Amino acid sequence: MAGDGDPYEVSVASVAQYDRMVREQSSDLIKVLSAADILRAKRENKIGLIYGFQNAVMVGDNLERIDVFNDLGVRIIQLTYNPANHLGDGSMAPENRGLTPFGHEVVARLNANRIMVDLSHSGQQTCVDAARASTQPISINHTGCRALTDLPRNKTDEELKLVADKGGFVGIYFMPFLNKEGKVRAVDIVEHIEHAPKVDRQRVV
Repeated sequence: MAGDGDPYEVSVASVAQYDRMVREQSSDLIKVLSAADILRAKRENKIGLIYGFQNAVMVGDNLERIDVFNDLGVRIIQLTYNPANHLGDGSMAPENRGLTPFGHEVVARLNANRIMVDLSHSGQQTCVDAARASTQPISINHTGCRALTDLPRNKTDEELKLVADKGGFVGIYFMPFLNKEGKVRAVDIVEHIEHAPKVDRQRVV
């Protein structure tokens, strides 16, 4: 959910737009607010929509906005996109700085609201810091394994292991970052899918 204008106002308006779509197409769509809604969507043969943001810039410097987004039904928030923001560095930020003091506050507030902290686009140190700071399961919902393809958008074994240790989940994307040539083949996808769960069973140094 993004667009021109103030990120907070644009995000609230986007939620309202999607809510309207769900109401108008209720025979096919369900807004997912809990795990039970996912099961309900499957049972009723409908599409479940989980609202999420790929950046946290709409929070600004106001933690209460996280409470508002929770009330609006947002269930996943990524701390950063690829560049740095006021919470931490994204995967393409060369400094690889960690989670900022305000970023720690945001993680705690997301935990309190039971909004999933997602670290898909975060830089390595920001990901590690946030994973260690979170008291709730976290996610990296679309990534690859850096041990196989050393690109900054992919995650190291240490990052993957921290997610597993917190009871979270990792999703492997079907994107060019799965090999150095940028042309993904089925074998690349399979290799990354096979590698990720192995990390949970090994000691990462």
